[in-house]
Amino acid sequence: HAEIPVEHCLCNHLTNSNVSGATSLLLAETVEKWIWKTIKHLRDKCDRLKVKNVNNVMEVEFDKDGVKKTTVDSTVYQVTLTTKPGDAVYEAKIQVYNSNKTAVVVGDVLRTNMYKGQVECIDDHQLHPFCFCM
Repeated sequence: HAEIPVEHCLCNHLTNSNVSGATSLLLAETVEKWIWKTIKHLRDKCDRLKVKNVNNVMEVEFDKDGVKKTTVDSTVYQVTLTTKPGDAVYEAKIQVYNSNKTAVVVGDVLRTNMYKGQVECIDDHQLHPFCFCM
């Protein structure tokens, strides 16, 4: 039985989620911290991105037969948000552990809009999506 990472499983369904303001904030802060941790070593070139707006939150529902959940005490959300400066739009899956209200990024954080003209101060193409040159 193959273990397929959650973010790549085609058997996942997305449903609208009416999350609380606190959960929405937790999701946003988790992505914001992940981005900063990824480019922190470039802080002399890249501005620190802050969440400007949470655009959408969906709950990821799993095909119970096809995917082994890490824990029954967690919920995975897909969040789309906009950051400032630069109005970058990101999409990420976040696993929230209900018992202690902690959250972790699951898989990759994807930038879904263009960033030409914002990242020319760095050469690392893998980090371009997360940089806004100062």
